[in-house]
Amino acid sequence: MGRELIYMNNAATTLKKPDCVYKAFIDAAKQYSNMGRGASLLSIETSKAAFNARKSVAALFGIKNPLRVGFMKNATEALNTGIYGLLNAGDHVISTVSDHNAVLRPLARVRDEKGVEVTLLPVDALGRICPGDFTKALKKNTKMIVMSQASNVTGNVFDIKAIGTIARDHGAWFFLDTAQSAGILDIDVERDNIDLMAFTAHKHLFAFQGLGGLYLREGIPMKPLIVGGGMGNAGDLSYMPEMPELVEAGTQNMPGIAALDASVRFIMENRDAIAGKEEELTRYFLEKIGEKDGLRVLGEPAAQNRIAVFSLVSEKYSILDLASYLDREKGIETRYGMHCAPLIHRFLGSDDTGTLRISLCFFNQKEEIDALLDAVDSF
Repeated sequence: MGRELIYMNNAATTLKKPDCVYKAFIDAAKQYSNMGRGASLLSIETSKAAFNARKSVAALFGIKNPLRVGFMKNATEALNTGIYGLLNAGDHVISTVSDHNAVLRPLARVRDEKGVEVTLLPVDALGRICPGDFTKALKKNTKMIVMSQASNVTGNVFDIKAIGTIARDHGAWFFLDTAQSAGILDIDVERDNIDLMAFTAHKHLFAFQGLGGLYLREGIPMKPLIVGGGMGNAGDLSYMPEMPELVEAGTQNMPGIAALDASVRFIMENRDAIAGKEEELTRYFLEKIGEKDGLRVLGEPAAQNRIAVFSLVSEKYSILDLASYLDREKGIETRYGMHCAPLIHRFLGSDDTGTLRISLCFFNQKEEIDALLDAVDSF
């Protein structure tokens, strides 16, 4: 782009990827066709490559059967599919005001179109939610708890093991959105009682846009959101297959799937280093921002129970003007606004201004944080 860029918008998409991911994408674009399309050797090899990616994803998340992993366009499509494909009139579902519109809008849709009852739990002034609040919100007809593991506004991490146990004990499905946490936090679908899990490739899984997926526990009677070719038994127009074909209608993104396989392998080989770097950057940012007058970080004040996503508000600066200045004058990419999670801002006091979001990842450096804060001083 003609300038040296400091990239701090990783909660939207990670810009830098491991070298093995770029190579896997290009190689796949050159050598693979469609998976599940006929019995040719090339089609079989393509299907094998897709299965290898399923195995990698399954290993990362403690999924026993790789065939319960279906590839989709993104986490939003996965969330829409699970919510719309399972909830019906008379059902009750629990979520939170902390959640992204990828959760909130499908819930509004089933509320308006199907008559599903929706409860959105509030957060406190730091964006926290107590697991006990989920217990209090349960009803006899509660069929699902659906929520994000980590807020894309505050960076707060929620106790999914406790919440998953609450859902399991009640007989409700626990549907987890891992858009901000997959690749950073330790997730095990068995330990954490996760029945459905949406993931996206292009954030902290270090792969590319246009690919995500859904884990669906065996025995859950979900209807597909999209139907078409590639779902098996082409002669029966009403045929409904099992996973993964259940959510894989149409041609799949094989270069993206191969790249995801490579990225997940990279993550599993470097998990300790990634977690350590994330914590190091979080502590350093919170320490340095605490020395700045006029900027306040929302969410958890310490590095525990958060990821390296920081929303800043200010009574001294125009947040919009500051974000524009950082981008246009200093080459520092951040993000300004509501971040597609509008409800939480009412509880944090940022609903009138939005926030300046700084989101870091494994490939960021402390020196970039220093450059950001020097740029703020010059604003």
